[in-house]
Amino acid sequence: QHPVLPLCVMLNARSVYNKADHFKDLYQLGPDLIIVSETWERRRIRLKDIIGTDRYQTISYHREGNRTGGGCAIVYNDTRFNVEKIDVEVEAGVEAVWALVTPKVRTVCSKVKRIAVGSFYVSPNSIHKPATIDHIIETIQLLRAKYDNEINFHLGGDINRLNIKSILDSYGALKQCVSVPTRNKAILEILLSDISNL
Repeated sequence: QHPVLPLCVMLNARSVYNKADHFKDLYQLGPDLIIVSETWERRRIRLKDIIGTDRYQTISYHREGNRTGGGCAIVYNDTRFNVEKIDVEVEAGVEAVWALVTPKVRTVCSKVKRIAVGSFYVSPNSIHKPATIDHIIETIQLLRAKYDNEINFHLGGDINRLNIKSILDSYGALKQCVSVPTRNKAILEILLSDISNL
């Protein structure tokens, strides 16, 4: 394990509720982070209550009202990293959740001091596609300003063919790490990172 980089898994769950036990099997791999889209979180039974353990905690977004489906989450193991939710303004209809990850053990020469992790979901027929792009770009710029550029990014989710060029153009250090089709011949998921070379 890299001392200051989290081991990350990303998946589209298409409902965690009917596969909670299989989801927990991922914990045996020992990931520090699991970025999840399409959690289909329910208001009455929260995601943290069905997949939470002593080691793994959950930060999530779920749709309000009677809207079903969608949702996204960041599941984390706080053994090696401190993790806290980043409270940023999210426009209604945008499905996003953010967390700040900081290594518990750092050296003076560590290049990576903190990592902003984002999880997103954009449904195929969403009317909030431009708002989601704007939200990601604005949050990246806000966090870079807040932390004087001493922050890195790890952003993932299912965006259903949403054009990410403007996100990559807004911060040139980001790279799309998913290079093979994830459904049929299309790449529906993103994993954008500025630390992929590490």
